[in-house]
Amino acid sequence: MPKLNGLEVFKELKRGEKTKNISTMILTNLADGDPAQKAKEAGVTDYLIKSDTSLEQLTDMIKERLPDK
Repeated sequence: MPKLNGLEVFKELKRGEKTKNISTMILTNLADGDPAQKAKEAGVTDYLIKSDTSLEQLTDMIKERLPDK
């Protein structure tokens, strides 16, 4: 994303009337430190580390967060 990073996109979503209440998940290689802390402070629902998250875990988490239809 040349102009915005993932956290900036998340913050823009939180400002939108239609998108402010959606669950959000960040999947990244950045495990510790400032990015993780900033994401948690901003209200990210899930902050997942790629190397620590299996495809099955990711799929299960997405299914848990999707609204029932």
